[in-house]
Amino acid sequence: MKDVIIGIVSKYYQVDMTQDGDENPCIFNFYRIMSEVNDALIKEGVITLAILPNETYQNFDNEDEQKEYLFTDKNKEAINKIINICDGIVLPGDVASNPYEEYIAKHCYDKNIPTLGICAGLNNMVRALGGSTKKITNLNVHDRPDLKYAHECKIINKNSIIFKCIGDETFNVNSIHTYVADIIPDCFEISALDMDNNPEVIEAKNKRFYLGVKFHPELLKNDIKISRIFKEFINECEKTKI
Repeated sequence: MKDVIIGIVSKYYQVDMTQDGDENPCIFNFYRIMSEVNDALIKEGVITLAILPNETYQNFDNEDEQKEYLFTDKNKEAINKIINICDGIVLPGDVASNPYEEYIAKHCYDKNIPTLGICAGLNNMVRALGGSTKKITNLNVHDRPDLKYAHECKIINKNSIIFKCIGDETFNVNSIHTYVADIIPDCFEISALDMDNNPEVIEAKNKRFYLGVKFHPELLKNDIKISRIFKEFINECEKTKI
């Protein structure tokens, strides 16, 4: 069997290096991938590939709401060629999102490409397929990068991928987010809820593997049950090679 290739969608961000007294701004633009996501994948023996947009696109604003942007057929064609090299795609989490991430989420759904969305990646899945997100108010519970486990979640679908991984009705997760899914498109089923009844895990109903999780499994690498999410994802990606 050939090597499994997993594409990780890069996240765009800016760093302002302007010093006090400078007449002109000094802005650096970057694309980044969390090393923890990459490490969790290569630990399972796959090859990872960074997916970079072929042009710079306008970021979502500070409220994570999508702005108008130009996304040409040429842009889409270039990204499609990169995605077609991969057996599966990871939409990772980060502070903000970018319009090309929604396009990739929709493309993977339409083409039935195994896809794992993490935190903001779940948001992009939801928005890409016609849903919406909302800002939460109790950040003291949900935006807690200082805690390994922030709160408990409840699985409400025992026929789900997440139940296959966890094997129990409840499980504990970390929590580093300010937005959650609000309106869930009909193509998804909510598989698990957080303690405020927000969707913690969603799965596409009629796809091979199209899973979004609000927590960060890559930061819980020593949690055997949580780490099974990556194993199940890669197992599905391997079927592409058969």
